Amino acid sequence: MKEFTLEIVTQEKHVETQTIVSLTVMTEMGEITVLADHVPLFSRLKSGELYYQTASGIESYFAVSGGFIDVSPRNIVTVLADTAIRSDAINLQKAEQAVESARKALLESPDSKDSLKIERELRQALLQAKVAKKHHPSRN
Repeated sequence: MKEFTLEIVTQEKHVETQTIVSLTVMTEMGEITVLADHVPLFSRLKSGELYYQTASGIESYFAVSGGFIDVSPRNIVTVLADTAIRSDAINLQKAEQAVESARKALLESPDSKDSLKIERELRQALLQAKVAKKHHPSRN
């Protein structure tokens, strides 16, 4: 298969640049898979799993919370994510603790502004726990 370049970037850092053959990610339009020579596209990302595969068959998974994807006609795909964490870097125990803390805080927080922030943190922790359990079940 023909290869293309993937760049994953957050506000805090450049997460990864990789030469790959396929990328699957959740957009507001639904899940899409990008291959080399994909039609140019710019779309908002939904929180979910990002998956890519290299020509040598190596698969990588990330928990991504929001952002944008830009598929350029030059076979460069840029993911501008709010957050992006590789599945093997997720600490399942910490993610599950974050879920419990956020749930508890939601019950105790009467302020709707705080509730929105806590709900966002809860969704992110749930996503990380899901991705970690799915791709590294023996380690967790």
